[in-house]
Amino acid sequence: MFNKIIITLLLLLQPDDAKFASSLCNEAKIYAKNNNYNEAGELFLKAVSKNPYYFYAHYGYGKVCLYTGDIKNAVKHLSIAVTLDASSANGWFYLGFAYFFSKQYMNAVSCFKKAYTIDSSCIESLYNIAVMYEMMGNSFLSQNYYEKYFFAKNKKDTGILF
Repeated sequence: MFNKIIITLLLLLQPDDAKFASSLCNEAKIYAKNNNYNEAGELFLKAVSKNPYYFYAHYGYGKVCLYTGDIKNAVKHLSIAVTLDASSANGWFYLGFAYFFSKQYMNAVSCFKKAYTIDSSCIESLYNIAVMYEMMGNSFLSQNYYEKYFFAKNKKDTGILF
């Protein structure tokens, strides 16, 4: 534990121009976890400029934008993130929220479906799909996805192995 603190302090004291994109992202995560989104955003952007092909830089900056209400940049950077790593359920999930907040409901549905397809434990995606369909006035599909969500949420493990 003590070693972790020393390493974190050394990383924080290192000048930004000497850091790798991954180091900048690790530092940005610390700020983001403490709700210091301005500092986190700046560091994620520096990571993007150092390595524009680094998934976590775009993903992190996209989430910061989402949390701060900069929806246009959230859509932009989360879209780049899932282009860089299409297997990221979290990337698709948060991109779904970005599309939701920009009122692009069908794009949001598509992203939530991808998140759930990649990771079936991400059952919140089913709930969000139901909400999107409800907002679009499709009560049949909305009800269908609410039922899928509640079934998955209340599903019990039988313990039977084959």
